[in-house]
Amino acid sequence: DRMAVTLMNDASTQTSVNIVWSHDGVTQHGEDSGVIGVGTAIRKAGETATKARYAKVSISNADAAAHTMSAWAFLKA
Repeated sequence: DRMAVTLMNDASTQTSVNIVWSHDGVTQHGEDSGVIGVGTAIRKAGETATKARYAKVSISNADAAAHTMSAWAFLKA
């Protein structure tokens, strides 16, 4: 009934995480903005209610340089 997301970044840069929801796995039907809000912490976590069958984690990097990031999504039942 809920989805948790964690993000780890290799540097303290402005990043955020949204979740894009889909009922058919193709079409984007909705988006949760700011599941992990904009901030400079290297490690972040957020949680939201499940909105559809399929979810895509969308990471925003506001820095001009490329960074190595790792994100995990966990479906909480």
